[in-house]
Amino acid sequence: MKHAGYIPLFFFVSAYSAAQSTLSMADFNSDTTNLAAGINGIYKINSTALTGKFYNSVLYGKYIDKPVKDRVSKRLVKFNKAGGDYEYGLFYSQKIDTLFGKTGFNYFISAADKAHSDALFTDDFFKVVFYGNKGYEGDTARLGSFNFNLLRYQQLQLGLIKKNDNETEFGFGLSFLKGEQFFELNAYRANVFTSANGKDIDVDLLYSTIRSDTANKGWGAVNGLGASAGLYYQVPYYMFQSPDDSAGGSAGWKGFVRIEASDIGFIKWNGNSQKSIVDTNFHFEGVVIENLLEWSDSMGEISLDSLKNTVAPSWQNSSFTSVMPGYFHLKMYQENSAGLYLSMGTVLRVFSNYSPLIYIQGGHEIKNKYRLGGTVEFGGYGKFDFGIEASARTMGFAITLGTYNFAGLLFPNYFGGSSLYGGVKKTF
Repeated sequence: MKHAGYIPLFFFVSAYSAAQSTLSMADFNSDTTNLAAGINGIYKINSTALTGKFYNSVLYGKYIDKPVKDRVSKRLVKFNKAGGDYEYGLFYSQKIDTLFGKTGFNYFISAADKAHSDALFTDDFFKVVFYGNKGYEGDTARLGSFNFNLLRYQQLQLGLIKKNDNETEFGFGLSFLKGEQFFELNAYRANVFTSANGKDIDVDLLYSTIRSDTANKGWGAVNGLGASAGLYYQVPYYMFQSPDDSAGGSAGWKGFVRIEASDIGFIKWNGNSQKSIVDTNFHFEGVVIENLLEWSDSMGEISLDSLKNTVAPSWQNSSFTSVMPGYFHLKMYQENSAGLYLSMGTVLRVFSNYSPLIYIQGGHEIKNKYRLGGTVEFGGYGKFDFGIEASARTMGFAITLGTYNFAGLLFPNYFGGSSLYGGVKKTF
């Protein structure tokens, strides 16, 4: 029986890490109180092809049986995506009486530990890795156009928020970044041809790899330094009536439109980082690979060691700069005096194999203290999912707990998403 240790790195890391954070910079605003402090966290994973059941097998080191692989195969298209993020941190925000002779300002400080991973892979890639090359006799498996990214870093952010008398609001933040770990693999060309009788295999391979210092690991590792910026602008918006429409009655809809950019920046990795480019092709005979995960040294004339020597990277120390997988978020929010609320928006993410995400969220507030709602989303690293959220405000605390992927929790054999987010905010 083979376990998760034999699974390629990107399948594990995509399951280990998790899309955009639910925490907006606007949440740091303490305009109605003197100060606020809080903690928050989120993990979110998703895939257009990989299922929750597949991820669970990877995370818990279980044998990935054929029905699990077959369900993933049915979801495959020519190019498939997987990825996500996790983040946890804390913040402090305080109101400023006056700044430059003006009121409505507050500043904030936040610190967070963040990780991101994503992958782009072909259907042939998955099939060869988990079924072997037996289904490609007389054909070429195209494993190229494969990309995998892994980033882990810590962030310290300082920012300022201003709310005007006309209810418009803007904020910006500057961050210092400490790079802990980075890995990137790009397979530009990876073709595997298997002869009709399965005895001959030709491989044509071109790939590059970049990684941070592998000798310096852990949360305290300083393998790179960088900076990033974020900002948002928010204006009041009345979807169903004008601001002075007295005919609104008990409906009383009001809300805002917000546009936000976050994590726009870079990290410069030190000289102990490594780069490699492999451009090779080779031919060997007498091997039929039934399953790459069960490769043994008894496979004819070619041993595992000789194959490793052919395709293994030759590392060279070199510093480099990576661009952050920042995102842009457009959100419209509305609520009424009856306790109903509705929001919708879209999220775009750069340098991350991320498809545009569209979401709709709605729910109801009870007794001005409790909220229960749901979310439907399309895109990102997945296809479709729905989630639930519950929150409460009591004794100066605001507590939130939710998931974007309730369908993935209920039906892990058929959905590829899993997530959990929460936060506690205290106002004084």
